[in-house]
Amino acid sequence: SLTGASESYNPHLTATGMARMKLLVAATYGTGGLPVIWSGDELALPNDPEWARDPTHADDNRWAHRPALPDTALAQRHDHGSVTGAIFEWHCSVGQVRARLPQLDGQMASEVLPVANPGVLAVGRRHAAGDMVQLYNVTDEEQAWPAQWLGSFTLGAVHDAAKVDSAGERTKPA
Repeated sequence: SLTGASESYNPHLTATGMARMKLLVAATYGTGGLPVIWSGDELALPNDPEWARDPTHADDNRWAHRPALPDTALAQRHDHGSVTGAIFEWHCSVGQVRARLPQLDGQMASEVLPVANPGVLAVGRRHAAGDMVQLYNVTDEEQAWPAQWLGSFTLGAVHDAAKVDSAGERTKPA
């Protein structure tokens, strides 16, 4: 897949790919958008490399190399120990968080904050209920982002999305 998420022989590549996929979904929701989810994306299915070889696809690009949706993937969506289950749960969880937080309303403008660290995409959103600053680490390494770059944004509670469940409850670090 685009992100490298799969049930691969290499757990590091799988974990890195899953982190990339989660980042893309979170950043899309977090900037006021809704992710375009092609059939199977919510289950972390890879593209079908044989798709273009099927002559029935010649005049139909709607599925953009998406595989047939296997029953096994549908069954795994509730298995949180699998890549399929983890990505499905993430889509559900982040969607629920976006629906619950007024700062993430699609009508609220996003403001890209100054580049204090080229490895971090910083986005601010202002709302009467309180400001929200989102920091997206777009690298494979831990990054720092200086608080003085908040500008006029006020900072209240700090949450790590990787450590908050869909109900907004803090979870224990893995």
